[in-house]
Amino acid sequence: MDRIPTFIKGLDEKMEGGIPNGHVVLVSGVAGSMKTLLVLHALYENVTRGNGKALYISLEEKRNLILRRAGKVGMKLAEIEDKFAIIDLGFLRKQLKEFPSEKVDWLESLINQIKTFKQDIGFDFLALDSLNALYAISDMKNPRDQLFYFFETLRDMNLTAFLITEMKGEDSEYGQYGVEEFLADGIIHTDLRRINSVMNLFVGVVKMRETKHDRKYYPLVITPNFEFEIVAK
Repeated sequence: MDRIPTFIKGLDEKMEGGIPNGHVVLVSGVAGSMKTLLVLHALYENVTRGNGKALYISLEEKRNLILRRAGKVGMKLAEIEDKFAIIDLGFLRKQLKEFPSEKVDWLESLINQIKTFKQDIGFDFLALDSLNALYAISDMKNPRDQLFYFFETLRDMNLTAFLITEMKGEDSEYGQYGVEEFLADGIIHTDLRRINSVMNLFVGVVKMRETKHDRKYYPLVITPNFEFEIVAK
């Protein structure tokens, strides 16, 4: 089976080499748990190694802020923009400027835009940051059916998708509506834990279909050389 490595040293080895190609994966965690950087890192490393092209859609942060944040951990995204496209909500709104925002079906519009980008760019990896922001601008009258349609559409497009979701607390569900974790093929959970007076970052693979994976949580660190790795004993 083709697998997409996360390039988090030590983590890929604990899930048979990475994420199965074509999976839709939730990357969930509380605020400040490095969900965005983890996804950017995985896509950046795959793209720079010639494993495909990526599309990153941000519904919260502006493109320049994403570039700046990624640059602080060694990702030179501006140098590979022909293979790593970053689109923010402002761009999407401009694409739909002929429609009053209150009348836009944002979920359907987003799906159509992704299909257009897929046809024009031919990307292999998709990241959406975040599902929570999509819910905030969408009319989710029937989230179970609408999200099933969204997840199945992504699978039908022959791409590997990372959907970032923000959890409210340690014991909350991995998705806002409680159905995302069942619809997703995988869940990668980033967690902040206080040890003495220090907040430490942990990561765990909660779910990964078609994969024998370790379910333990491991400390996640970024080395001085900007490598992501887990601390496994």
